[in-house]
Amino acid sequence: ILSLNTPVPNQLALRAALYYENGNIVRESQENEQLLQGDTEVMVIQGKGMFKLKMGPNALSNKRGKQRFRIRIEPKDERLRQWELLSVLTEPLRSVTKLERKPASQRAREEKADADALDEAISAPSNAGLVGPSSSSTPPPGPTATPLQGGSSAREAEVARLQAELVHEQQKTAAMNQLRQQLDTERHNNVSIQEALQRQADQIRQLTASNQEILAQLSEIRGSASSSGARLRTAE
Repeated sequence: ILSLNTPVPNQLALRAALYYENGNIVRESQENEQLLQGDTEVMVIQGKGMFKLKMGPNALSNKRGKQRFRIRIEPKDERLRQWELLSVLTEPLRSVTKLERKPASQRAREEKADADALDEAISAPSNAGLVGPSSSSTPPPGPTATPLQGGSSAREAEVARLQAELVHEQQKTAAMNQLRQQLDTERHNNVSIQEALQRQADQIRQLTASNQEILAQLSEIRGSASSSGARLRTAE
């Protein structure tokens, strides 16, 4: 339930829309699909409005790549959505399936059936392949299985949930490691580019200095040639 209690003098039509945690809107996977159920559109009057929302049957994290969701309350008028102050986002949330609670009598029957099956599985090897001196020999009794305690379905569901969260955390860790490697690679490439630019700059300075030396030598040669020509003309 989301409520807005900030007093404002005007009325404003708002709607609730489902977004991913990264800010992308959740698209419908089929026609007329309800991603959000309940009061998804509310008219704010005198600064008060209340949303009563429920996640749709397909708006589940395990059906959307283990992503978390955020609900955005925004103006119904598309022209007003450009004003960020008129919209608000909830904190990220994860949508999961509610586990079905079986009646106690049904759970007891299932647990008894599991215990009987386990008893048969344990005692079966002791009756197979026995060849004794007398066909009337009785094999030793097998061990008696202890009946399973109640609540196994809830424990299995809890284990499955913890395993799913562990896989999700491992995926997040792998993604962070990959991003870190990319950043390290880009940083290394930037350093390599800077080193190459520095080498080019050093080569340009060396070429410039060499050109200046060559020009100085050419100037000296021209000066010597001019002096020699003048002396020759004077001698003539």
